[in-house]
Amino acid sequence: MVSLSENAKNRFDDYLKEVRDSLRDCTTVDADEIEQNIIDHIQNELSGVAEPVALDDLDPVLKKLGSPAQWVPDDEKTDSARLTQSRVLTYISFALTAAFVLMSMPRTLAVLLWRPILETLIVFPGNLLLPAFILARLALAGVWTTKDLGRQRWLAYPPLILAYISILWRILFLPALIISVFYLPRYWSYLKVIEAGGQIQGYDTFAVATITASVGVWWIALGTILLRQPKLLHVIFRPFANWFNRKWAAVLLCIGLAMAICSLALRFLLS
Repeated sequence: MVSLSENAKNRFDDYLKEVRDSLRDCTTVDADEIEQNIIDHIQNELSGVAEPVALDDLDPVLKKLGSPAQWVPDDEKTDSARLTQSRVLTYISFALTAAFVLMSMPRTLAVLLWRPILETLIVFPGNLLLPAFILARLALAGVWTTKDLGRQRWLAYPPLILAYISILWRILFLPALIISVFYLPRYWSYLKVIEAGGQIQGYDTFAVATITASVGVWWIALGTILLRQPKLLHVIFRPFANWFNRKWAAVLLCIGLAMAICSLALRFLLS
């Protein structure tokens, strides 16, 4: 590959990323093969140009190649009917999300504004977020890339972000939730009984070490799984996790390992 200036390299990397995003769900095209063809084409077009190749020299070549979405086969492109349907779903999803946010305000204000028409929804506004999330996912499932939706994609993002945040912290800290709810209260009661109600020394440190160790071991397991299947996260948190790869899975694994070792060492010192 010819040597590119920093600006030209960034532009070329962005182009290749858009191509890969467009081809992510294609079943009849090999994205690696398309990328190699593009690189070969750039190499041929820019042969003889003074290196490092400037952005002004690269841009005309990319324009001749055309839009990154053009590499999607015609029979796999999003047709206008599906695109319209997806856009309608984003509007409905956003409306439900907006209602959810408004109804999640303090109950007194909500009752003052909407009683009695929507009083039943105020009691549990979360019943609006679930259909908003489902409609947003359906809207994204109807297109090959989120950019097909244009600006309407920003209407589909809010319910996804709210739901993903709720899901993510529960996945990451699942052992902490289980231990805090089921194990530590019983352990604390047991200690108070054997200590005749006295103050238990070191309990807080023990609880923190136990939770940290469990989360660390859990992150090691998650990191191991994602090292083998990084695209699992792409599917669950579409379209916000496309940046995730094996490198970040290894980072999660290493952080979990460090947490587990440090917390287990602390528990050993306390014992």
